[in-house]
Amino acid sequence: MLRAHRPWRFDVNILYVESSRSWGGQEYRTCLEINWLNAHGHQAWLICNPESQVHSKASELGTRLVTMSLRSRFDPLCSLRLWKFCRQNKIDLLKTYSSKDHWICLPLFLCGIPLSRARCITDPIGTRSRAFVFKHGCSQIVADASVIKRQLVEEHGIDPAKIQVIGSAVDLEKFKPPRDRAKFRREIGVDDETPLIGNVGMIRPDKGQLELVKAAPIVLEKCPNARFVIVGQGTGILKRGINVRNAIDRAGLADKIIMAGYRWDTRLRSV
Repeated sequence: MLRAHRPWRFDVNILYVESSRSWGGQEYRTCLEINWLNAHGHQAWLICNPESQVHSKASELGTRLVTMSLRSRFDPLCSLRLWKFCRQNKIDLLKTYSSKDHWICLPLFLCGIPLSRARCITDPIGTRSRAFVFKHGCSQIVADASVIKRQLVEEHGIDPAKIQVIGSAVDLEKFKPPRDRAKFRREIGVDDETPLIGNVGMIRPDKGQLELVKAAPIVLEKCPNARFVIVGQGTGILKRGINVRNAIDRAGLADKIIMAGYRWDTRLRSV
């Protein structure tokens, strides 16, 4: 079923659905996108789990939130609640990033609400059912890079006209000089002359924190005064952070590698 065309207008009402309980770059970017839309004449909301890291961090950012239990990808009651919200708020577009959120919103798409699916990684899609929702279960796909679009077209036969390539936005004003390089170094007790090597990201295997721990002794052989800093936390699965800490202690590098925890000012301007 297709929704009847509305009169053309420049403002849109967009609902983002994020079932993740963890907080990472994707969730942060989603909140920034919603905040930008709301600041530029549109109406955007984020639906998330009430007791999640997403909810607490998004609240700090001032993102417009709606809480709803998003436990399963097959949840008719959840889909019904989402549909009611869409009807009440005249939602023009649904936006999802994950497979789970896509499946939750699939009934709404089948009822005529346009659905945009984001694809930000190059990992294989996997099963045919996952490929099916990309091919038949959304209005369009927004890929972060051309290589992602090529994968979807060549490996799964998705119509290239359905895929738009839009890279992740970067606010250049937040990365340009002047920069206070000394502030963060003062906080962690490192002077201006000390080589400082940083890793920023959610603590998980593919982000390289354990690789940094393994590489540190090699670097220290060449540059004994170097120091290392890991910025981030094992959001959702906190034991991942504990595993990194244990690896640092086992390597005898507790005085060389600093775990700075989660920070908002992660632009490495002080490193």
